[in-house]
Amino acid sequence: MMKTIGNTAYLELATCVADALAAFLDGLPADPGDLLIDRMRHACFPTGKLVRPTLFAASAGLCGRDPREVVAVAVGLEIGHTASLVHDDIIDRDPIRRGRESVWSRYGADSAILTGDALFFALFRAVADTGADPFATVEAVKAIAEVGHELCLGQSMEAEATRTADLSWNTYHRVIYLKSASYIRLCTELGAVLAGATPEQRALLRGFGEDLGMAFQMQDDVLAYVSTLDTAGKDPLSDIRSRRASLPVVIANELGSDAERALLQRYFAAGALTAGEEQALVALFGSEPVLKQAGTLAADRLDSAIQALTAFPDSGYLAVLRDITSALEGRQW
Repeated sequence: MMKTIGNTAYLELATCVADALAAFLDGLPADPGDLLIDRMRHACFPTGKLVRPTLFAASAGLCGRDPREVVAVAVGLEIGHTASLVHDDIIDRDPIRRGRESVWSRYGADSAILTGDALFFALFRAVADTGADPFATVEAVKAIAEVGHELCLGQSMEAEATRTADLSWNTYHRVIYLKSASYIRLCTELGAVLAGATPEQRALLRGFGEDLGMAFQMQDDVLAYVSTLDTAGKDPLSDIRSRRASLPVVIANELGSDAERALLQRYFAAGALTAGEEQALVALFGSEPVLKQAGTLAADRLDSAIQALTAFPDSGYLAVLRDITSALEGRQW
């Protein structure tokens, strides 16, 4: 679990986004008795830590734009992220999200698909309502659409890697960049775009977001095998039952014994695993050599992220970005 971020500026930005998100959902058109907005609220609230929209807001502030002026974009980015989680939970059959019933588990898969679709369209409504420079708004919409394609491509590549038991490092890095890091990169780079930042500032925040996103996903891949339902907010066996070629799987395939590699082959080939096989995999993926290498890989990315921030002068917004990075450095397993 990501440790609590106590930075006052972070809390202020996150609160601003949460309030704007609630107001935005309340303002969406709805017919009497229709439950769609209720399901959208269920997906969005209670919120997580609002890291992605806060990264956007802090990046905009770092480049000279008052985040309150573009909070609608922050709301849109949170809505888009939530929509992807709604659909991910259907694909993975995860019944729990953020410690409560996922949308499909509570309302059914058909309603969850519609809810996710509605959230994706609401994302563009929010961004269009920001009142920013029209050219910057068009650029923002284009960037969001491009990353949306990347998210789908990453999900598709992951499914193919699962089907073929592709445990290569190139495939793994490409998948997590597309399905996870690209969205965090979008949040930081888009903050620069909406602030009218220089090309140099934009490139630095793009690199910062990419490295942060890669580290975040690497850590999440590991935490799935060393967490409980209470700490992770989802079933720790979910990734195993989905046969996801995540970081511990790739590392275990590289470091494992012949017997462990044979177990991995059964893992991908079997229609179902016994309880004993599932527990053996949990032990393998959470073993010390796997955890050590995963920690090193994530730490290298976080170091690169911090380095990208050194070109910016000290400010409250820079402190927010640093504290988010430090919170990831403080994740333990």
